Parts: sequence; C-alpha cells; structure tokens
Amino acid sequence: MNKSVSKVLTKLTRLSHISTESALDRCNSVGSNVVLFGRPRVVNGGHIVIGSHCQISSDPVQTHIEANFGGSIEIGDNVVIGCGSGVASRARIRIGSGTRIGAFVLIMDSDYHVAGDSTAVPPKSPVEIANDVKIGHHVTILRGSSIGDGATVLDGSVVSGVVPDGATIGGVPGKLQRQSGVERHSSTIGTVHERLTELIVRWFQLDERPDYSTKLSQLPGYDMLGLESLFVALEGEFGVCLNDPELVEISTLRDLVGVVESSRL
Repeated sequence: MNKSVSKVLTKLTRLSHISTESALDRCNSVGSNVVLFGRPRVVNGGHIVIGSHCQISSDPVQTHIEANFGGSIEIGDNVVIGCGSGVASRARIRIGSGTRIGAFVLIMDSDYHVAGDSTAVPPKSPVEIANDVKIGHHVTILRGSSIGDGATVLDGSVVSGVVPDGATIGGVPGKLQRQSGVERHSSTIGTVHERLTELIVRWFQLDERPDYSTKLSQLPGYDMLGLESLFVALEGEFGVCLNDPELVEISTLRDLVGVVESSRL
C-alpha cells in the first residue's frame, strides 16, 4: 500500500472514530470498534451501555435508542442493528451478544399509553433478548418478552411472551414455527407443574413462585394481551394448543397444569 492511500485510510479511521464518539456521547459506556452507518438518535434519561464490535445503521432511515424515565438499555458485543429501528426503554432492555436485528424493528418495554386514559401511567416490564438471536425485518417486540439463546424471529412478526432457546417463531402474534432438537430434549426435563410455574414466574416477572391455588386473574399483567401471550408461550414450551372450551375451565394454576397435562396425552 502506498503512503498516500495509507494516509487517507488513517484519516478516515480517525474521522469515523470521532464521529462515533460524538454520536454516542450520551451513552454511559461504549465498547471498542463500534461502527455507525449514519447517525442514530440517542436519548439517555437513564442508562445506556453498548458493547464492542457492534454495527448500528441509520442509513437511509435513522435508528433511535432511547432510555426514558430511568430506563436501561444494555447491548452486548457483536450486535448488529438495522436501519429505521427503535429501542425504547422505561424499564430494562437487554440485547445479548451476537444478536442480529433487521431493519425497522421496534423493541419496547412499555406500552407508552393507556387506552382511554391519557393521565394513567402505562405498564412496563423488562425485555430480555439472549445471545445469538436472529430478528428479521419489521419485527415488533413488546414489553415483558423473553427471547432465548439462538432463537429466530421471522420478518413482520410480533413477539409477546417467552420464546424458547433455539425456537423459530413467526406471525401476528408470533407463534412457534420450529423448535430445535436440543430444545425439544431439554423441555422434557422436570414435571409439568415445575416447568409451568417457572414459565409463569419468568413471564409475569414474579418475585415468588405461585402455589397451586393461585388465581391467574390476580397475576400482575394478566390482561387479554398477557393471556394471549401466555398461551403462545405454552405452545412453545409444551407443544400444546389450547382450544376455547379448555380455556373456559382455567381459573387457577392447578387448572392450567391439569389442562396442559391432559392436552399432552
């Protein structure tokens, strides 16, 4: 390489480094070798951490990374975020290392409004995206979602609930399309009661494990969206699809365990 070309590359590298520092200067911490394509909008009213070797695109449409009202956003190493995407937190959003996020993806841990009441505080619950997840274009990930290691979310899907490790989901709402052999094997470990209780603890962000007599309607976040998302998670975890008559019979955790067990026979 001749000296003139080397000087130009060195200058471009320095300009890129300065531009990255300037564009991400509102973050609490930014790792090394972060590459930006265009300038993202960063709003930090809480805590934002970006790992090393990440790529964030805002070209041709700007990406937004916003932590409002004390929210927290943690992005691991080697994460790719496509253009026109939005990561908006009022609670906590974690994106694991090696995750690939397509263009025009929306990730939010709050509903940001309450229908019919402009003065009400909107509900919020953390979003957890594990390592090596592949998220397609035009995907929406709603509050309380948990996506396991190596999972795939197909283009245009809406995620609400628990996505098992290695699973592929798609659709609105997102439903299980495919599950890895590793996940099928691991999901046979433990009784239905143990696994179902653990699923409910994760999904509803509970501090304590509920007992058999717990009424599902009393769980925080057990609204129509929460109910629908729970049954999507049940399909992914146990491979069961509950019908309307079965849903009518479910009141307590004991009822739910019984219906899941009978559906798997």
